[in-house]
Amino acid sequence: DFQRGGVAHVIAISGLNVGFIVFMLLIALSFFPISFRWQNITAIFLLIIHMLLTGANPPVVRATFMIIIYLLGIILQRKPEVYNTLFFAGFLFLLYHPQDLYSLSFQFSFLAVLTMLLFYEKFKPLEKRISDMLPRGKILRKISVATVQLFLVSLAAQIGTIPLTAIHFKQLPVISL
Repeated sequence: DFQRGGVAHVIAISGLNVGFIVFMLLIALSFFPISFRWQNITAIFLLIIHMLLTGANPPVVRATFMIIIYLLGIILQRKPEVYNTLFFAGFLFLLYHPQDLYSLSFQFSFLAVLTMLLFYEKFKPLEKRISDMLPRGKILRKISVATVQLFLVSLAAQIGTIPLTAIHFKQLPVISL
């Protein structure tokens, strides 16, 4: 019934959920008397369990792989590079499920993240101009800037996924912009 009501996306497990979970895990683990390295290793282990328990759908696997690669970079004292992390996560995912290259979930997940990375940087000057026009109150300004950033990240993802949506669903989701 959630799908009929159009709110299935609210309860869907996605890459964003994985980000929230790792954030909460790392905060919780910071209270334990273990090294930063072991906090990251524990977070990796718990993320893998989460991925398996939620059914390992492409957005969750992509996000989990990307976070694991990022945390491994920190553990190995290397500066992770986001494009390499994304493409390596895609490579690992396709090693695990090569047939998912043709899956819409895989295509949407990776394309949305890729275009967020590509276009959000291009939106930085626009973000700065909008931020300069925002109110100067400390809390209100932070909320306003965060709202602008979320809008621009969402816009970047939409730009990347509109062609796939048009091709596969014969629609242009203009209202989502």
